[in-house]
Amino acid sequence: MIHPVFSENFIPIVFSSDNDYIKYLSVTVVSIVMNSAEKMNYDLIVLGHNIDTKKKEELEKTISEHQNFSLRFFDVAELLENSGFHSLPVSGQLSISAYFRLFIPDLLKTYDRCVYLDADLVVNFDLKFFQELDLDNFLLAAVRDLVICNNARVPHHPDRHYLLNILGFQDIDGYFNSGMLIMNLKEMRAFKFLDKVKDKLKELPDPPRHDQSLLNSVCRGRVYYLDIKYNFLWEYDHSLITDKPLIIHYVGYFKPWHFKNKNELANYFWKYADKSPFYKELRREYLKFSRKNKKKYYRYKMLSILFLGASKKYNKKRISQKEMLDLL
Repeated sequence: MIHPVFSENFIPIVFSSDNDYIKYLSVTVVSIVMNSAEKMNYDLIVLGHNIDTKKKEELEKTISEHQNFSLRFFDVAELLENSGFHSLPVSGQLSISAYFRLFIPDLLKTYDRCVYLDADLVVNFDLKFFQELDLDNFLLAAVRDLVICNNARVPHHPDRHYLLNILGFQDIDGYFNSGMLIMNLKEMRAFKFLDKVKDKLKELPDPPRHDQSLLNSVCRGRVYYLDIKYNFLWEYDHSLITDKPLIIHYVGYFKPWHFKNKNELANYFWKYADKSPFYKELRREYLKFSRKNKKKYYRYKMLSILFLGASKKYNKKRISQKEMLDLL
């Protein structure tokens, strides 16, 4: 069990990471530090498995000069094994660490709430705002996934089948991205959240979008929806918001450490990466991304247009992201 480090005026922030993702997580942590308030305390917890000691030490450098920050690591391997979750399905860029967030309510039993953040995003504001949200009887707060919700409006689209028939949604506009969550831990424990996840896994042993499918299915109807600026996927149309996104989420196979100029939102990542103890490593990774791989990226984008839901037969019936946002 994990206990708070600070006695008052603090916000718990939890991450999931494996050894490979620590360098990217460092950029997320730097962004939180650079936008923090001096009178607020920040209790950072990294859920992981077999993370190198050296990498832990490097990550700790991001907060070393800030007395109002604490950073701890918790290895969830034993918990994962004992809970019966050791054979969870993974694929491609998603590792077992994505499921670690499911254990947060039980791991943080002395906490009433926390913020959960993926390791491939940056934060452009002070997260203390999330501590002030009134979640009442909601299990969590999250941001709708405009792409999935929009696809689900199209008859015969695979995402419509996914929401209605696999996850059991009645409101197709309720699907959220799980990369940023404000978790009402007290309410989730009362709800027996983890038990319900286990039951859902018996019914759905290979969830199509892994932990995100489980969270959406189990929590549906008890989600407080936040503005899109609090989890702005970098693939979105930038005109959807008039100011900078408060949290930029670099979803997808290709990331800003592959392309600095993929779109303007990559600049935020490199602004914070410049202050990361892993900057040189990130820079090398960017330079190593060869012309061959860049060609692979453009081929990937073309295939996405053809096969991942943007084909003509669906485009005729899909509305714009701006129209979708106006409907929500």
